[in-house]
Amino acid sequence: SNVRIIGIPEGVEKNRGLEEIFEQIVAENFPNLARETNIRVQEAERTPPKLNHDKPTPRQV
Repeated sequence: SNVRIIGIPEGVEKNRGLEEIFEQIVAENFPNLARETNIRVQEAERTPPKLNHDKPTPRQV
């Protein structure tokens, strides 16, 4: 499954990796899920800050 996290300030991931930020959010908001499920981060990336209207963008399905 894909998970999108919105609202993380720019530059936070420079001090800590995106995987670590995700694990902290899951532990704080879904403590049972973190204990009962083996959650593994396969890939983490930051999306571009601005949309280019001349280029097609991926859509949520």
